[in-house]
Amino acid sequence: MAVRKGSKKSPKTQMRKKPLKTTTSLAKVVACDHLGFEIRAECNIHKGGNATLALSKPLKANYVYDVTIQWYPRDDDDSSDDEWVHGKVVSAKLKGHANKFRHIRKYAEMCEFKCSGDELSE
Repeated sequence: MAVRKGSKKSPKTQMRKKPLKTTTSLAKVVACDHLGFEIRAECNIHKGGNATLALSKPLKANYVYDVTIQWYPRDDDDSSDDEWVHGKVVSAKLKGHANKFRHIRKYAEMCEFKCSGDELSE
């Protein structure tokens, strides 16, 4: 029995996903750790909140970078936000220490925001 062209979707077509959303913004690195299998950083993103991001190379904590981020789609079935990586840093350009940005009004919130780990150490 012959199968007509176009009657079934190929496996490759079924596996295609929506393109990942990509944004570029300034981000302060709160912490960066090499976990043995992956490098992750917790970042405060200017006008974007905080996020845990995967990296190809480590970034310095308390420094501000101009980052391009590919955001991963969120699945509601994920176990918890604490273990979830929100996206991947595609490129990062060092802009300077966070203290340089702390006194610029539009970046003050990004630099002053404390993550839960900072609150525990006080």
